[in-house]
Amino acid sequence: MWPRKKVHSPKQRRQKGFTIVEILVSLVIAGVIMVSLGSLLIDMLKTEREEADLNALSQELKMAMDVISKDLAEAVYIYDEKCLHGPNCPERDNKNFLPVKNFLPAYPETMHPILAMWILEPLPYDNNELGYYWRKDAKIPGNCNKLPNWAQEDCRRLQKSRHAYTLVVYYLDTAPNLQFWRGPAILRRYTLRKYKQQDGGLTDENLWWNEGYVQPTSYAQLGNPNSVSSFAMWPYDIHTKQSLQSQRPKGDFKAEEDKEYERYQDDKDMAQVLIDGVDVGMGPLGCPEVPTKVAPYKRTAPANLGFDSFYACVQRPSTNTNVATYVYLRLKPLDSLPGFDSGKRLEMATTVLSRSVVH
Repeated sequence: MWPRKKVHSPKQRRQKGFTIVEILVSLVIAGVIMVSLGSLLIDMLKTEREEADLNALSQELKMAMDVISKDLAEAVYIYDEKCLHGPNCPERDNKNFLPVKNFLPAYPETMHPILAMWILEPLPYDNNELGYYWRKDAKIPGNCNKLPNWAQEDCRRLQKSRHAYTLVVYYLDTAPNLQFWRGPAILRRYTLRKYKQQDGGLTDENLWWNEGYVQPTSYAQLGNPNSVSSFAMWPYDIHTKQSLQSQRPKGDFKAEEDKEYERYQDDKDMAQVLIDGVDVGMGPLGCPEVPTKVAPYKRTAPANLGFDSFYACVQRPSTNTNVATYVYLRLKPLDSLPGFDSGKRLEMATTVLSRSVVH
């Protein structure tokens, strides 16, 4: 007997497929899941990008602090705020002496000298962290008698010491050229070296000094062996109490035809940019506290400048002993990413034991 064919009811036939409503609901659920996964992926990429930017900026911050720390470790004298900005520098015995900043290049008022020090540099000048221009054929003259009379005494001193004092000044520029830098401020490193490097430098055996340079020891003025200055009194003669600086430094140490260098500079300066993105306006922060009977820290620039994103404090003992210098630097990360926390800051502080202090 043949089996009877099973006949499905209309309700049973409908259960074999999906209705339009079911398909639409599935699509909506799948869409919600995809949107959620997409948002999660975007957030992950954004976080990864922010972390990469912060890591890169953190490395730049460390590099800048390494340069500052190296200078401080080589420093033989560091100015505090009363000597750098004046006018009541206790280490100058004449209250009419102008502060050190008055003998630096005539930069705009938005470039604030924060940290100034004297370091010893070996000669001939060599390349350093900031890539300054140098000459491979530069040399110290071998026969001082062949030089003009005004250069012979300096030549003999150079042959013995084979080094020269360099004034290093760190500026905080609160009005940078935003065509080159993103700001809000930038940190610049200026050096006043003794000998010129462009137009021959030491190679012509003339030992020309840079404009505005006064040696902070004996033979302080070019061609004047009797002139004597000191680190604290620079650039005044300690005997005559007269300034030995005939003109303020120009502040340039690069040849004007160096187009590759000019691409990274603005029209303000020849003080090289050490780091961009320095924060401003948060603070104030103070110098470290020290135990009783220990030489206190003194700021190297006045607190009333109105910002504390970059500052330093130096110990000024009463005897010729080593000093410690505390440096603080804070950067503001790039905030162009959507949802970026504009309150984030990168900061670093270090204390460096300097070579010595000279009064």
